[in-house]
Amino acid sequence: MPFDNPMLRRINWPLAGMAALFLVVFLMPPLQALQGVDVMPLWAHVAGETFSIVIAMMMFGIVWNAYGVDRPGNTLIIACGFLAVGLLDFGHMLSFKGMPDFVTPSGPEKAIQFWLAMRFVVALTLLAVALRSWQPLSNPRIRYGLLTGSLAITAFIFWLVLALGQELPHTFIEGEGLTPLKVGAEYFIIAMFMASAVLFYRQAQRPPGPFRSFDSANLFAASVISMLSELSLVLYSAVGDIFNLLGHVYEIVSYVFIYRAVFVDSVREPYSKLQQAKESLASSRQMLRSIIDNVPARIFWKDHESRYLGANNLFLRDAGVSDESQLIGKNDFELFPEQAELFRADDRRVMETGTPKLDYEEPIKTAEGRTGYLLTSKVLLRGTDGKVSGVLGTYVDITEQKRMAKLLQASELEFRALAENSPNIILRYDWDCRLIYANSAYERETQVPADEAMYLTPDRHWRATMPVGEYKRKLVQVMETGVPCEILLEWKRLDNGHSTSYAFQVVAERSMDGKVEGVLAIGHNVTALMAAEQRLEESYAQLRELTTRREEAREDERKRIARDIHDELGQMLTALRMEVSLLRMTFGQDNPQLMGQVQNIMGHVDATIQVVRNVAAKLRPAVLDMGIVSAMEWQMGEFAKRSGIRCGLNISEEDIYLDEERSTALYRVVQESLTNVARHAQAENVDISLWRDGESYLLEVRDDGKGFDPETLKKKTFGLMGIRERVMLLQGELDITSEPGSGTTVSVRIPVHRA
Repeated sequence: MPFDNPMLRRINWPLAGMAALFLVVFLMPPLQALQGVDVMPLWAHVAGETFSIVIAMMMFGIVWNAYGVDRPGNTLIIACGFLAVGLLDFGHMLSFKGMPDFVTPSGPEKAIQFWLAMRFVVALTLLAVALRSWQPLSNPRIRYGLLTGSLAITAFIFWLVLALGQELPHTFIEGEGLTPLKVGAEYFIIAMFMASAVLFYRQAQRPPGPFRSFDSANLFAASVISMLSELSLVLYSAVGDIFNLLGHVYEIVSYVFIYRAVFVDSVREPYSKLQQAKESLASSRQMLRSIIDNVPARIFWKDHESRYLGANNLFLRDAGVSDESQLIGKNDFELFPEQAELFRADDRRVMETGTPKLDYEEPIKTAEGRTGYLLTSKVLLRGTDGKVSGVLGTYVDITEQKRMAKLLQASELEFRALAENSPNIILRYDWDCRLIYANSAYERETQVPADEAMYLTPDRHWRATMPVGEYKRKLVQVMETGVPCEILLEWKRLDNGHSTSYAFQVVAERSMDGKVEGVLAIGHNVTALMAAEQRLEESYAQLRELTTRREEAREDERKRIARDIHDELGQMLTALRMEVSLLRMTFGQDNPQLMGQVQNIMGHVDATIQVVRNVAAKLRPAVLDMGIVSAMEWQMGEFAKRSGIRCGLNISEEDIYLDEERSTALYRVVQESLTNVARHAQAENVDISLWRDGESYLLEVRDDGKGFDPETLKKKTFGLMGIRERVMLLQGELDITSEPGSGTTVSVRIPVHRA
């Protein structure tokens, strides 16, 4: 898309006006008043040419003297071309009819020869400038070649016109006008101007850049106006007619446009850039000053005699002055008398050796009397001539950092004193699970030197029973989640082969901003505790075994006693009853008094037999031999008969398969539960359920009594202890649920198959 060049739009009106003027002159009929009148007298001709020569020479002088190696070479082409144009135009002016002879007689033919040569040079110069991109010359010495070529061409044309002018083809015949040669030459020059105009117009439509001239719009205008000038000079028939005048006017105007382009490129643009550079320099200085004053460090600079030349605001505050003018010219003896010799010695060392002195500490006493420490750097200052002119220094107040460093060092010593003397193993890991700290307990317990394990992952010296991958996963999990965890590690010691157990508490280590940086693991030796737990577990196992044996022995003893009571005592009582009955039959009818006593004895015997039966049933009901279901039904009936509490039984009989031992244990659990209901619950209803739930049997005894708070229950309640003990022997689980006023539920879950 073409670039909208405002300069191109501004010159449209002048170009349109000049083109309109040409058309008006061309189309209007000859004016009778101008017939035979010389509209371009000699003085006007000379004045116009003189003006053109001055403009041409000014273009050369401005460009030649303002040229720099960074300027486009096209302006030099214009300058050298118009140097030749000015000289040739001077020859043209001296050749007018009526001018003194210049080497050869003056006349129209001689003037036209200089004119054609001059206009050809103008057209050639503009075409060359239009074809060449606006870049600096590849070699600055080329400018002298251009100057030499320009002068050589000029000299050759002067020689050709002055020495061989009479032998050249005619361009003008008095009374007839221009010859075809002259007209053809003018049209050829017009074509060159047209080509230049097209090229300049295309350049003017390009966006600003290295391949578009700065003021190609003015050069385009100059090319178009030069075309109008040449067209005018094609049409004139006499030296003094209006077309000759119009052609010379257009020539001057075209020179003015070229001069504007040259002036903009060689004078106004460099001056504008100079002003911009000055403004940019001032802005840079202001920015630099702002940076120096706001940088969080003290900055100062001195001359070669260690006198201050300037500083930033932080340094001014340390020096006890409020303005830089109060600092300039002073030395260290006036500002820091106690450290002056030290500061000046550093300055001399830097200036004499030429070596910067960087990041060194030195003391300072400020204007407020505060003693502190500085981290200072000094480098050479050099002038534009490269010679040493002073030193540039900067320092940072590290008093607070040194105080914090001492506190940190003290804290580190305290930590190491605690860590190194701790009986616990203390380890620190980074994000890659590399060990970054281990205390002496680590070496003592693992027999691995800490320096060999440092900055390595646990894989290199791992002897624990836990897989090292699992250990590392736990460390990473703590770092990722921030949630502490406990890790139990066991390994065999190398010195005695004994197993050692350590319980490690692993927590995330965080920085001041709360970011996790690693983990801290503190391991406590739990070998003795693990051994004690193992012994306690063995004791529990033995106790459970003993309890089992005791329960078995007790049940066997109950069974034996119940059988002995039932068999032996029952037989004896039965025999006694039979003897008493026989006594009644034998002697009772003859002795009514004896009959009554015998009847009483039989009643006592029957009561004793019932007591024997009850005792045997309480020791071990015979109904247990018929299965748990029958035993529970019998027990529920007996309980309801004794307590008056309504009982409900829900048993899925086809799913219940219990051996004698477990049937007896569940029977005793129900028996003890019902005893508790009768003693404490004040219930009206009791429901007993027994069913199979997957791989477990569930027994539930539920009452609607007054309930209780399980938290207030005495741990040594013997009834519940008995229930808990029996459930434990069955490898089951016991759950007692109750609330005051909501009844009580005793739930027992035992496995279908014993382990």
